[in-house]
Amino acid sequence: MRFRVSHTTRYDYSAPASESFAELRLWARTNHSQRVIDRQLTITPNAQVDHYTDYFGNKVEFFSIPHRHDQLLVKAETEVETLESQPPDEMLDVAIGEARQIYNSTLYQLFEYLQPSIYVPFDQHRRIRKKFFRQAESIRESLLGLNAWIFKNFEYQSGSSDISTPVKEIVATRRGVCQDFAHLMLAIL
Repeated sequence: MRFRVSHTTRYDYSAPASESFAELRLWARTNHSQRVIDRQLTITPNAQVDHYTDYFGNKVEFFSIPHRHDQLLVKAETEVETLESQPPDEMLDVAIGEARQIYNSTLYQLFEYLQPSIYVPFDQHRRIRKKFFRQAESIRESLLGLNAWIFKNFEYQSGSSDISTPVKEIVATRRGVCQDFAHLMLAIL
């Protein structure tokens, strides 16, 4: 499947900015599940863009505008093709208890990915987590069970939430949109 993704950031300054410096993380990765076909970046006023790869392997672009400007416009347009990708069966068939042992031995490598955020708090869902992640069950069974539970117990309702709606409210109202269900699943996981 092909997707065309467009991202625009625009700053209108009440008084001219004397200079600007920015780092952008707007470059999709090519990997086993997707391929970047085309990518265009437009910055107004025009600026020379350089890049580096960060700690997580993301391509980070940066630029500076060393002169006065009333507006800054950054537009990234990308065409991405998704590829069929399945996790290896061996990984999905590992028991939750064994997965926890493996996880505990690599915790320091995963630290940045395991921090709660305002959108994905971790402290409110222990009861739900215990229901789906039993020691002897496989990761596959647990994930499919959790996914089915969310599908069965929550209603997709366009406009019922926005990006700032907390997971706690989604659980209370039992309705939301895709991002809400993704945040809920991440919080439980």
